[in-house]
Amino acid sequence: VTTSKAAVKAAWRIYRAWPTSIAFGSLDAGANGVLMQQISLAHEGWDFKLANSNAGPSSTVGF
Repeated sequence: VTTSKAAVKAAWRIYRAWPTSIAFGSLDAGANGVLMQQISLAHEGWDFKLANSNAGPSSTVGF
């Protein structure tokens, strides 16, 4: 259990979203590679906010 809190730097809020495509990489256990995943979303809007520059570790980014 982690009890420390990290400062919020930025936040995104996506409104009414649904997946339109999902892609996965190869699941070869013997390969020396990284599993890649991709998801595409359709949505009806989004917001992006940066945190206040002098916000403390328990700050939040309000919408």
